[in-house]
This record gives sequence, C-alpha cells and structure tokens, in this order.
Amino acid sequence: MNIQYKDKILNISLSGRLTAENSGEVLCELRNGIKEYPDASGFYFDIKELTYISSAGLRVLLTIQKETGIKLHLTNASDEVMDILETTGFTQLMYVSRPLRNVKIDKDNEIGHGRFGAVYRLDKERVIKVCFDKGTSTLVKIDRDREISRELFKRGVPTAIPFDVVMTEEGYGVIYEMINGQTLRQYIYTHPEKLDFVFSKVARMVKKLHQTDVSDLKLPDADEILKKQIGMILPIIPDDKKFYITEFLDNIPKRSTLVHGDLNLGNVMIIDRENGSEPEAVFIDIADSMCGHPVFDFMTVYLSASLADRAFSGTPVEEMSVEVALKKEENSRELFGEEVAGKRGSLIEQSGNYWRKMLTGYFETADEKEYDAVDACLCELGRSALIRPYDKNSKDGVAMDILFNTYLDNLGLLGKVFDLNW
Repeated sequence: MNIQYKDKILNISLSGRLTAENSGEVLCELRNGIKEYPDASGFYFDIKELTYISSAGLRVLLTIQKETGIKLHLTNASDEVMDILETTGFTQLMYVSRPLRNVKIDKDNEIGHGRFGAVYRLDKERVIKVCFDKGTSTLVKIDRDREISRELFKRGVPTAIPFDVVMTEEGYGVIYEMINGQTLRQYIYTHPEKLDFVFSKVARMVKKLHQTDVSDLKLPDADEILKKQIGMILPIIPDDKKFYITEFLDNIPKRSTLVHGDLNLGNVMIIDRENGSEPEAVFIDIADSMCGHPVFDFMTVYLSASLADRAFSGTPVEEMSVEVALKKEENSRELFGEEVAGKRGSLIEQSGNYWRKMLTGYFETADEKEYDAVDACLCELGRSALIRPYDKNSKDGVAMDILFNTYLDNLGLLGKVFDLNW
C-alpha cells in the first residue's frame, strides 16, 4: 500500500489481493494513514494493481467510507475487480471508474488556450478540454465539475454536459458536447449589433441561476469564502471605518442557492442559431460553484466590467484599467480568438453597457434613480475585490490611492447592498 497526500486529497494505491487474510492489517494501516491527515477532504484509491477483492476487503472500504463520512473514489478498476464491484452494488455506493482511455489530440484543431489548459475539437459533435496539470487534484476538480454539471442540468441551469474523462499526452481531458458558440468576451467583438439583447438575456439567466436551490449538493459555502476575501483588507482600513465591513460580513443573509463562483466573460458561452432564433447562453467551467448569497458573483461581474465604474472616469485608475485591457487584447489571443484583429478596444467600449444591462436586467429596474442606487452599492462591493495593500510610491500607487480613497468615502454603501431586490 502507498499513501500520498496533496491538496487535501489522500491518494492510496492498493495492490495484490484484499481478502480476509489481510483485511484487518489493511484496515489498521488505512486508519493510521488517514489519522495523519485530518484535513483530507477526498480519498482516491488507485486499484489498478488490485487483482482480487473479497467480501472482507469490501467491508474495509465500507468501514473507511462510514468512518470518514466521505464517498470514496475507486479508480483504474480492472475488468475482474469491476465485475465484483458491480455485482455487489459498490458502483452505486462509491465512485468507481475503469482505467482512463487514451485519446490522441490533433493540435491543429485547437479552439481555445489558457494558462491551465486548452480546448480541441474532436469531431462535429464533441470537444475535449485538456488540463495541463496531471495531479490528482485536477482529477478531483474534473470529477466535481462533471457531477455538478449533471445535477444543474437536471434543474434547468443551461450548462455544457460532460461525456467522459480521458487521458491525453498533455494531461487529463474531459469530453463535452460541441457548443457552436463563442465566449461572451469574444462575442463582444464579433456581434456588436446584438449586445444589448445578449447582455440583458445573460442578466436574466444569472438571476435564474441564483434562484436555483442547491442545498442538497454539499457545495462550498460562498459566504464563508467571501468573508475571508474581504476580511483580508481589514488591516489597512482605518479603525473608525472597520465596522462598515464587519457589519456587512456579519449580516450576509443565509441563502441555499447556487453561486457560479467565477462569473467572468469567458465562462458564458453565446450560441447563435442558424434558423434566426434568438441567441442562447450557456454557463461553463462551473467546478467552482458554491452555495450561498449571489452577492459573491457580482464581485466577479464587476471585475469583468470594472471600466464601467463612473467614479473613476478620467482618473489614473481608469487609465490603468484601459492599459491592462488593451494588453490583454494584444497578448492573449487565446482569450479572444483571431476575431480581435482590427477591433481593438471593443471590450473597453462595451464595459459600461455590459454593467448597465446586467444591473437593469437582474434587478428589473428602468428608473434612473433606482439604477443609480443599485450601481453605487454594487460598485462599492466590487471595489472590495480590488483593494489590497499598496505602495504609494510604486508605478500604480497613484491609481490605487484614488481607488482606496473612493472606497473609504463610500463604505457606508456596503450596508445597503442586501436591501436590493435579490
């Protein structure tokens, strides 16, 4: 037996025969190994070298699952062992998989590329998303993404359906149905005439996503993660204003609804139908989904459209943001596609429109005063994601100083965020 621990995942390799003769010894060794890592949140048993498992061996696995309260993953099961697991019903009790099949990637069919992975077209119906990290933590994320995708699809949330997990020469791969569309980030450049409609539709879909109950899926708590993120800036907040933040964090209303977790422009796909019907939108990359208050997602929406913040119009903050956005266009073709050529600055021009349509569509407000109130609250919330300790003498110090002082001047607005029509 070999036990390894990484990223809160315990990887355990079993080999040979697991029977009544050695089940007691194996159980003892497993308990001792697990005891050393009390923070473990997942258990992956690689049973590729396991040639046989008896009822006594199966009871060892059941015992571990019962004692830890965590559903076990049994990977790389041989045909012989899989027959035993299927016959005894263990494929229903635990996550069980055969060895991953190898798929050869044609790099000429690449349709998207990022720091952590790439997407390739397999055929007319399927694409494969390859993750460059070959560690078990990546497999954990893939398994979670597949499970959540299927559950959310059942509940009416439009998302890509994963078919299979495979191995490629670059790393683990997930095969999805082919979505003949573009990310919202790319769509901004190629379909400017449709953006008003599409932005409004995405806003309504996000609202529906946030009304989906997921209390039974045991997703991470978005509220706790939000508290940690915003809590990081407390040390640099003046003492006489800290209470604005602590009060905000203490008063987050409890919700058992879905939070996407990374609702940026690259994680919404827009599909144009050939028959002329209205474009559709699909959420992708939902492995970071959480359960909690939707306020978490609007921090990401703000980051995607931060140029829309009118408080920074004509300031060094806006200039810095524009510079960053232009560099992304020039140096990150994998984010935008070749369609960017000749359309430099489209994201900057549309950021305000995107933010406005998201707010008016989500909160169902057409009144200008109502919009201004919503905008003011959520811009202040969004700034919470940008504030970090900074050096006033650094290159970006002047811009960050303006941002920080604007944040301090409007801290009282944080307490009004939860009064909005969520």
